[in-house]
Amino acid sequence: MTDEQPPAGEHNESNPPDWNSLYYAASSVFTPASPIVDVELFSGRISQVSKVIDAINQSGQHAVLYGERGVGKTSLANVLAAFLNNSSAKVAVSKINCDAADTFQSACKKSLQELRWVAQRQTAGFVGTAEDLQHNLSEQLPEQCGPNEVRLILAGVSVATILVFDEFDRLPPKHVRAFTDLIKGLSDYSVRSTIVIVGVADTIDQLIRDHASIERAIVQVLLPRMETKEIREILTKGADRLGVQFDRPAREHIAHLAHGLPHYAHLVGLHSVRSGIQRRSLMIQMQDVESGIRASVDNAQQSIKALYHAAISSSHRAALFQQVLLACALAKKDPLSYFQAADVAGPLSRIMNKAYAIPAFARHLKKLCDNDRGPVLERIGPERRQRYRFCNPLFEPFIIMNGLSLKLIDETSLAELKSA
Repeated sequence: MTDEQPPAGEHNESNPPDWNSLYYAASSVFTPASPIVDVELFSGRISQVSKVIDAINQSGQHAVLYGERGVGKTSLANVLAAFLNNSSAKVAVSKINCDAADTFQSACKKSLQELRWVAQRQTAGFVGTAEDLQHNLSEQLPEQCGPNEVRLILAGVSVATILVFDEFDRLPPKHVRAFTDLIKGLSDYSVRSTIVIVGVADTIDQLIRDHASIERAIVQVLLPRMETKEIREILTKGADRLGVQFDRPAREHIAHLAHGLPHYAHLVGLHSVRSGIQRRSLMIQMQDVESGIRASVDNAQQSIKALYHAAISSSHRAALFQQVLLACALAKKDPLSYFQAADVAGPLSRIMNKAYAIPAFARHLKKLCDNDRGPVLERIGPERRQRYRFCNPLFEPFIIMNGLSLKLIDETSLAELKSA
């Protein structure tokens, strides 16, 4: 196979598909390993995009975008510039990732380095020529700087600027207060710069604990898991770009398996499309999704596979860790993805084809919260009303796909549990 890109558009007798090229092109459209950077492949999130853009367009307003891991926060941040430049006057956008080694000063320096401009300088001599010199705003930062120095630099920029700080939750807590001071300063002085903070959190308090002082200056944007119709849109846009099509059962099965996480829409979508291409078919069907599920399990992140192995390992042959783990993944969840032990009983009974009550698997739930098994689950609440949630949201769909691949559960039972 070659890695040439196929022509976009529909395929027909006069324009037959180049199957080899199409096979490789699928991974440029369905990208489970990286966030979306092409705005034309970005799907859904209209409400959240509108809130962020409204904050940017209003003087003195800033935005905090938060949600659980894997819901597409970085993809939204990546395409902000395209949405902004389509909706309003041109703006300069800087986006950086924070890390555990960052301080307020280093994070701001990285951000201002992304805001560049080119100036011309005349060279020496009788016949001087102009040469382009590239500058960036970080050159204006003093060696030691705080929120006020950053504010003054941004106040001197002639165009509106957007500074996006992704993975903000990785920033050491002691450096967060300086960002709230920067936001307050930019808002109080009506500087044409907007701070957009992006991070993993259930609530804004987990990102900015002392945000009360800037409550009026920030728009809080929770990014929940995607709706099923938004997952469908990912699949449809990707298929259209490649010139293939998912039939309805195939598309619906992937949409439900994804559990609202775009990573799995891309992962299963990629391998399902490649299965169809290998059959020399532009119509992706259920047989391709079944093949795509097996390939997705095989190609899952090694960390996910290792976690699964640690979670189900036991020296006791009668242990039910594998089945209980699958039942947890199939359990009904609340809006924050928590479930109770009672929610596990039904799915486990379906998997085992016999009735199970809580005492039969309570020990397994407790063990799945222990460090030697990951931990896989986190637990909150008092003893008699404990709730559980997967520590890593990406683990849940993997468990279900693995269960389908191993025939621990079938599509019919899966559909019935979904509709129960």
